[in-house]
Amino acid sequence: MSKTKDYYWTEAENAMSKAIDAVKDGWLIELAVNELKDKDCAWSLLGYDEFEDDLTSWLTDYINEGVAYA
Repeated sequence: MSKTKDYYWTEAENAMSKAIDAVKDGWLIELAVNELKDKDCAWSLLGYDEFEDDLTSWLTDYINEGVAYA
């Protein structure tokens, strides 16, 4: 993987991790998604092509499956 792609991949993963932690701490998923929308990340590297819909669905599923509280 090129250094540039690796950099943007890491930035997107770090932003996602912070959003997951925020939701674990009680944030609403919508607030976490809005926070992520303000970031300039290459979301398509993580598979979020339709950013808001994909991300909201993924975070909702993640929380509903109880993974965040395990």
